[in-house]
Amino acid sequence: MTVEHIRELLHSHAPLTIQVMSGRNFRVPHSDFAHVSQSQNYLVWTDENDNVELIRLPSIESITVEKQPAA
Repeated sequence: MTVEHIRELLHSHAPLTIQVMSGRNFRVPHSDFAHVSQSQNYLVWTDENDNVELIRLPSIESITVEKQPAA
């Protein structure tokens, strides 16, 4: 998965779930909760309680886009 692809998914504004190699999942309800670092080595993730995780990009195994409910 390339940095450009990750950025594209984050900017889609759709809720995402990021799974890393350790098996942990990180929910991104909106693009305000995650961004690629300036060095392009990390994804900076925060949750609703301002907990922060630095996720090494090579450790990202998959990103699932959650379907939006039909209007």
